Amino acid sequence: MISHFAYSFATHLVLLNNNGEIEKVVAAHDSGHIVNKKLFEGQIHGGVVMGMGYALRENLKLVDGMPQAKSLGQLGLLKSHEVPQDIEVITVETDDVDAPYGAKGVGEISSIPISAAIANAYRVYDKHVYEELPLKRK
Repeated sequence: MISHFAYSFATHLVLLNNNGEIEKVVAAHDSGHIVNKKLFEGQIHGGVVMGMGYALRENLKLVDGMPQAKSLGQLGLLKSHEVPQDIEVITVETDDVDAPYGAKGVGEISSIPISAAIANAYRVYDKHVYEELPLKRK
């Protein structure tokens, strides 16, 4: 029995405005057959926002394995007004998977490419190479 396997791809593009603020995110995902389009797009939006938090602000401090934040407000989570209004989801439907209804999972994969896409957008914008998360802009 096969319990899981890799069979999908995702890529993200981040567009900045003239002030260096994230204006738009384009997220393209290999989706297999989409069973519920709204749920699929919501999962991608959620993963993008979660990954943006990792990339830009979140920095959970641990001491002896214990978090030092005493409240959610200390975690650096993005606030709703800090999320770009324009997150475009591009679905790439394929029929190459032997899974129920031809569907593919899009859980964690939706949060993975965004950090690199943000770092690359800022590298193009200010010519600095970012190598740590959260990104510390100069």
